Amino acid sequence: MAIGIKDEHEELRTAVQGWAEARGVAEAVRDALDAPDDALPPYWGDLAGQGHLAVHLTEEFGGQGAGLVELAVVSEELGRAAAVGPWDTTAIVAGVVAASTGARRAKDVLPGFADGSLTATLAVPTASAETMAGHAREAHAAVASWTREKQARLAGGAAVCDVCDLRIMDA
Repeated sequence: MAIGIKDEHEELRTAVQGWAEARGVAEAVRDALDAPDDALPPYWGDLAGQGHLAVHLTEEFGGQGAGLVELAVVSEELGRAAAVGPWDTTAIVAGVVAASTGARRAKDVLPGFADGSLTATLAVPTASAETMAGHAREAHAAVASWTREKQARLAGGAAVCDVCDLRIMDA
């Protein structure tokens, strides 16, 4: 069952589905499974160009000015197509940055997330509240030593991540 609630959501769903079929997303999935390293999919620039990465961001930051329902519709279709690349984590981190940080931080990264020139990955600690601060310090130290030349598969999309140490909250 599709998420589309209104006619415009159904139109968006149909458009994203057609886009995924036209861009050969299914073939890119097979190619990514056979590839020795992670890389952005060949359709990445067009994905951003269509506004799919930033449908939920305001126009001020390069988004479409829609909301979370529209992001859910886009996500449902990209998920149905098994689209590869850090589209999901980039969209999630962009939403968190938009909602949680000051204007300066948002202006620094949101336009890049929207146009696809920056990607993000997401690591969520699984520790209890008492130990999260310690884990955050350890994670920060590990990320600080991470470079593009030393890429590792830390989390989904980490090998193609541009923004991997963006503090939203102080530990």
